[in-house]
Amino acid sequence: MSTDDDSKTRRVKEITAFISSRSLSLNEFLIAFYSSQDPSVSAQRGCCLAKSDGCRFAPEELINLWFKHCPSKSRSYLESVVVDRAGKVIIRETDKACKLDSLSIPTTKLGADDLDQDFLLSKLEGVYTETLPQLWFLLNLIVTSRNRSEKQKDEACASKETRARFVEFFLVFLWPSG
Repeated sequence: MSTDDDSKTRRVKEITAFISSRSLSLNEFLIAFYSSQDPSVSAQRGCCLAKSDGCRFAPEELINLWFKHCPSKSRSYLESVVVDRAGKVIIRETDKACKLDSLSIPTTKLGADDLDQDFLLSKLEGVYTETLPQLWFLLNLIVTSRNRSEKQKDEACASKETRARFVEFFLVFLWPSG
């Protein structure tokens, strides 16, 4: 361990001891910090949650560290919290998308030009990726993840990315609307 790491560890111990001396658990402190309405605390909180180019993003690192150090009996609950939050983001996106006129295409208004080999994909893909970025990201992650064969051969399937676009499109197209 370097001197810098020793110094950081010592400071962390001092801060956690100070928090404990004030009859607060670290969890109580963190909840109070992130829920405080005090302007000076809010400013500090904002700095912790801000994403800047070229800088480390603390929430991403914290989530990774939480998963790395989570007690095994709590891991499934932590995962369910993350999935629940992701679900709420995707539902909010979906609710917003359901109100877009550009995604409302009555069959009576479909023309021969719309029924090309992509079945409107060329027109709708941009709307979907812009309006539903997190859902599209999640579906892309699922569809393009390495399968057993790719892992065994240690190489990606040919034209998987191109085929994935069509799968993602139809999954979004069939997504239940609000």
